Amino acid sequence: MAVDVFLNQERHGDLLSRLAVPRHQDQLSPPRLDPELQARLEGRRMTAADRKVYNHYLSERQAFSQFKAESYSLWCDALYRISIANHFR
Repeated sequence: MAVDVFLNQERHGDLLSRLAVPRHQDQLSPPRLDPELQARLEGRRMTAADRKVYNHYLSERQAFSQFKAESYSLWCDALYRISIANHFR
């Protein structure tokens, strides 16, 4: 069952956390910047509050990048283990 959940993550999204199966990095969604703030950023008309929100977005984006890299590492490890288990099946 774990192999099926690992290979079909779109279909078994609710079981991934219960079975401790790592998600593939393509299944993760990055944080999004508010479109209004994006327009103000491009026009260089940011207030102090906008800068604070933008800095928070940057820290979330950095944390997401780290989480994505860690998730991919765990995913590759799980793929290796499943491959070895299938070999000795």
